[in-house]
Amino acid sequence: MVVGTGTVAIDNPELSARPTGIDNPHQPLRIVLGERETDGSKVWRDDNAVRVASRDPRAALAAAWERECRVVLIEGGAAVISAFLREGLVDEVHAYIAPAILGNGPSAASDVGIGTMANALRGRDVTVLRLGADTLVTAQFTEAS
Repeated sequence: MVVGTGTVAIDNPELSARPTGIDNPHQPLRIVLGERETDGSKVWRDDNAVRVASRDPRAALAAAWERECRVVLIEGGAAVISAFLREGLVDEVHAYIAPAILGNGPSAASDVGIGTMANALRGRDVTVLRLGADTLVTAQFTEAS
């Protein structure tokens, strides 16, 4: 699971597997990407966390590979998500849509270098799943094999 130092500093997430949280013996590897210090945060509760003092998404993937992690979930904020999108490192997107209006707040992604609908990243094999009042939209972004 990859997050940025901004997410750790603002949210102080556990990044634990559910439903039993940190008591669940099968916890994901936690990778914190960025240059800011986040000592004392919940992500550092054990040795199953890695700090990557860089903003390069490929460095986060290299850290995951070194720990024999072959599937990565990007749980970070707009900066981390956008970095992976800009580098073409996103295979699948799970977007949750909720009937909640903030009015103002952080974006899901920042500038990924695409300025027109003609050049937009388009998912394929899209699925939609209702989850109570929310909706989960899943789309593949890898090329067809």
